Amino acid sequence: MPRSTRVPAHRWADLSEHRFGVALLNDCKYGHSCHGNELRLSLLRASKSPDPDADMGRHEFAYAVMPHRSGWREARVVDYARRFNAPFRWTSHEPAEPFATVARPNLVLDTIKRAEDSDAVVLRLYEPHGARGVVGLRVGVPFASAQRTNALEDEGDELEVHDGNVVLPYRPHEIVTVKLR
Repeated sequence: MPRSTRVPAHRWADLSEHRFGVALLNDCKYGHSCHGNELRLSLLRASKSPDPDADMGRHEFAYAVMPHRSGWREARVVDYARRFNAPFRWTSHEPAEPFATVARPNLVLDTIKRAEDSDAVVLRLYEPHGARGVVGLRVGVPFASAQRTNALEDEGDELEVHDGNVVLPYRPHEIVTVKLR
């Protein structure tokens, strides 16, 4: 008899067969378990050690059930979970051009931030589907150079740039960090 498995699952978990499935999306909870055909989301942990007040008090969260007619990759579960987790925020200013876009959905642009040790801009992407390839990363602001770094933003190899597109090779399930100067 199979045992229940608990895994950290950022933004979503999915239970699928070949032509159908269901995803459980969430906006802030990362503990899921699956036993047979039952998929669960842990809302609170509330352990007493080392912090006796952990998870105590009022909590707000949202979750959604997303049935789909294909596998999780074809159903774009990663994209829907990302949107559910971080919904659009309306502002009074509309940028003339997006700061950065990726030419294909195989690579997800997750984070744009200032570098830890300089005024450079860091873009962090990841590949969620198990694919490999090369993609164009379009950056809507001027930059002098693009460099691939590790997650700690240590200096790495220079990346090719063609017509404002950073040429970015990637491997299955890879986290890619790019530093723009």
